[in-house]
Amino acid sequence: MGYFHVVWGSIATIFALLSFIPALTFFTWLTYPFAAVGLMFAWFSLENQSIRAHALAGFLLNILGIVLALIHTIIIIIFGQPLY
Repeated sequence: MGYFHVVWGSIATIFALLSFIPALTFFTWLTYPFAAVGLMFAWFSLENQSIRAHALAGFLLNILGIVLALIHTIIIIIFGQPLY
């Protein structure tokens, strides 16, 4: 159960990175709910001392995914279209 948060956060970050590929920009909109759910799971698991390190790693990976998705969304808003 401890690695669940790390895997979930890694998948959210991969979704955010895939959204920068022109044909896969829809991953931006999959990243937001996926990372938000992972963030919630990791937040609740931070209280459990036995998996605290894994929960923190997952928490940070989910935050990274959200930040990358936000950067991609801001780039699209500023330039008016995806960069391709």
